[in-house]
Amino acid sequence: MHVAFADSDQLCMCYPAPPEDPSRQHLKALNVGAMIPNLRSAGARCVIVNGVLGPAGLETGLVPDASVTICRLRASRDCVERRFTGRHERRDDMDALLRQISDDVRLMDESTFADACVDTTDIPVGEVPDLVRAACKDWPGFTGHLEAAGHLEAAGHLEAAGHLEAAGHLEAASGQLSALPGPAIGGRAALITGPAGVGKSTIGFRFYLNCLAAGLTAGYVDLSQIGFVRPAAAAAPGGQRLRARNLAAIWRNYRAAGATHLVATGTIASRADLRLYARELPGTTVAVIRLRANGEELTRRIMSRGAGGSWPEPGDRLRGQSAEFLAGVAGRSAQAAGELDRSDVGGVAIDTTSLSPDESADAIRQAIGWPDHAL
Repeated sequence: MHVAFADSDQLCMCYPAPPEDPSRQHLKALNVGAMIPNLRSAGARCVIVNGVLGPAGLETGLVPDASVTICRLRASRDCVERRFTGRHERRDDMDALLRQISDDVRLMDESTFADACVDTTDIPVGEVPDLVRAACKDWPGFTGHLEAAGHLEAAGHLEAAGHLEAAGHLEAASGQLSALPGPAIGGRAALITGPAGVGKSTIGFRFYLNCLAAGLTAGYVDLSQIGFVRPAAAAAPGGQRLRARNLAAIWRNYRAAGATHLVATGTIASRADLRLYARELPGTTVAVIRLRANGEELTRRIMSRGAGGSWPEPGDRLRGQSAEFLAGVAGRSAQAAGELDRSDVGGVAIDTTSLSPDESADAIRQAIGWPDHAL
């Protein structure tokens, strides 16, 4: 199946949240809806989306190009609490959080919005996809009967406090990526790039937190999370056009929510790539930051990431790989770093070899002058 994937929790990283959308549920749905035409034009016949929903369910009107099927993942209160405490360190407010989780489990179990429900209590995670497939056996993304209803099909998984997933249908695909509607976007954007394993996401997110601490309303996007389409289109194997279109769609919604600044991290290897992003971000002042590290440090960081020394990024091709595989990635990353240094991308180069993530984020601040100058 030609399928796309998105984690909707990655589509609402815009703070402070507007008062009318404190949990950013509306913003998530808007961004899912905005990405679907781009994913469809990139060849996706299904879209799988996961993320948190509340007991009110999904505002399906905000996803006009898809017919959505929702499958809610649930577990017993004790099981959910056990999973939560296993993922988080003990905090002063842990008891209050667990009470909130208990209420969430109850409210979700009382809800009626889902088309299917799968109980994952004490079920190993690897067995849950088969249960979802069995619960949604008539979804065309599973049956393969995509044209029978006159549609190309999309699946969207939405995972709520009790965990939730969804599947839906896309309208017939056009052959090309269509122009996004709306006025000039404006604002300021920092595009942080570098070779694999250099720490783009870790450092970029620290820089984003600095922007929030300075009082900015800002959004964050990891470009690797907004371009999952498999198999990739032969004409655009790197997916840069798709990522640029999706970034613009998300940034437009963040701007409408009050954001003035955007931090985006990902691979931008040439001026041709950069032009794609600049063209999709009209009126936006774009700063490009290239992160560097020497070969030994790149190897150390890649080995650490393979061993789980980073956040569990969906689709991370390094996590859990053998030392031989990781060593090969490190070698190719060092080569790519040299090519990036010789490229025409331009921007500001920051050597992070001997810097911590916090020190690297501070170096970005000094190099581009915001958030300080932006205030």
